[in-house]
Amino acid sequence: MKKLLAIFTLICLLSAISSGTSLPNYRKGAAEMGMGGATSLYGYNTSAVIYNPALLNRAKFGIDLVNLGFIADNQFTEMAKFVKDHQEEFGHFDSLSSNPDPTQRKLETQQKQAEFLNSMEKFDDQWLKLGIAPQIGVTWSHFGIVFANQTFPQAKLNRGIFNPMVALQGVSQSVLYVGYGSEKTFYLFDKDRTIEYGISGKYLNQRDVPIKWLSGTKVNSDKEMVNQVKDDFSNAKTGISFDIGGIHKLNDRVELAAVMHDAIGIFDGKYLTPNIVIGSKYDVRQQLIPEDKIVSRWVAVGEISDLLNGHGTSFFYKWHMGTEATLLKRFAFRGGFNQGYPTYGFGLDLFVLKLDYTYFGEELGTQPGQLPSYKHFAQISIGW
Repeated sequence: MKKLLAIFTLICLLSAISSGTSLPNYRKGAAEMGMGGATSLYGYNTSAVIYNPALLNRAKFGIDLVNLGFIADNQFTEMAKFVKDHQEEFGHFDSLSSNPDPTQRKLETQQKQAEFLNSMEKFDDQWLKLGIAPQIGVTWSHFGIVFANQTFPQAKLNRGIFNPMVALQGVSQSVLYVGYGSEKTFYLFDKDRTIEYGISGKYLNQRDVPIKWLSGTKVNSDKEMVNQVKDDFSNAKTGISFDIGGIHKLNDRVELAAVMHDAIGIFDGKYLTPNIVIGSKYDVRQQLIPEDKIVSRWVAVGEISDLLNGHGTSFFYKWHMGTEATLLKRFAFRGGFNQGYPTYGFGLDLFVLKLDYTYFGEELGTQPGQLPSYKHFAQISIGW
């Protein structure tokens, strides 16, 4: 098991220093996931260029010196403990009994093997992820430059046909964003209307480790596995694409947005399918308690993503909605629904230090209820 843990750690480390992105997905922070993953009208910090470049029109000077997110499946630590507690069964699956009588030894081994395989059923063939998401960037009036990475090593147990197996794989995804936002006012339907717009260019790069199946009884040597992992990471997939976005404020309470991620782009020699997102935001505080001194912000957001169905998912999979209430400009409370699953979280703003936590559900299949997965997401950022 020490070899397996060493290999998994290697995948984490190599992923963390590599770059790449799996399109058309993009990085979302803990605060945004706490609101159901709706991002087209949320993100006035350096993440604005990622979510909707039109938000750069509202940007002030800001810099992320440290912005680091940690994501883990809620069962990952439980699986890791299971592996640690059953190292003997993994390492000596064919000889679990030391009975001197050959016949009894065979029977006892078969019984212990069956008991061990049954105990694995909870984790059998389920990918469990760890994730690290660093980001650095800077924004100033109308402009933004951000480098964002997502690294996801993952593991699963499999009872196998003859021996228990452990599968490992990893992917590291990074994007360099450069964006610009502005606005245009024109006269339409007897009224002056202002459209905020933006465009961003992205350089894309991805490196990954394909699935490595490791037998509990015949683990490859560390040197051999290290060489395999290094070979996998030596081949990067790269590309370039552009995002465009717009925002229109209907009145003091309601805003609408539209974003086309990867409007034009190519990745690994293939043209990208655009990911069209439409969203809205409603200012609940302005409607209900405009003069309240404690609640400094209260908004509700909603959006539908992937309107061209590039992922081949169901309609309800594409929904993201949530709300955020901020007290005294420092304490944020969030809740929502992501792909049909509940999310909730909170945030603490200590001027240059910001802390956020979210527990959210997501769908690993193509429609809600198929393969639900729940994760913890903690994020720390230092900047202004």
